[in-house]
Amino acid sequence: MSRLLIIGGGAAGMMAAIIAAKQGMDVEVFEQNEKLGKNCSLQEKVAVISQMLAQQMNFLKHFLQIQDFSTVLYMDLQTMMSLIFSKILE
Repeated sequence: MSRLLIIGGGAAGMMAAIIAAKQGMDVEVFEQNEKLGKNCSLQEKVAVISQMLAQQMNFLKHFLQIQDFSTVLYMDLQTMMSLIFSKILE
């Protein structure tokens, strides 16, 4: 199992942790404050994460020209990165 260390538990760090964990990685987040996302409320965190996920899904769907996005959700990270790089190199 791959391990990922994320420095910073802000909105971006939490988003990275969620995505990596869904890909099956062992994720560890280091944050200097007592709580993750100390600078934003829970409602703001949910809104930021939802917006980031929607943007990433739309980008990948458009970039990879995939009609059924559910196939991307179940790809492992290496397969997805290979597909992205093959599109870049076309």
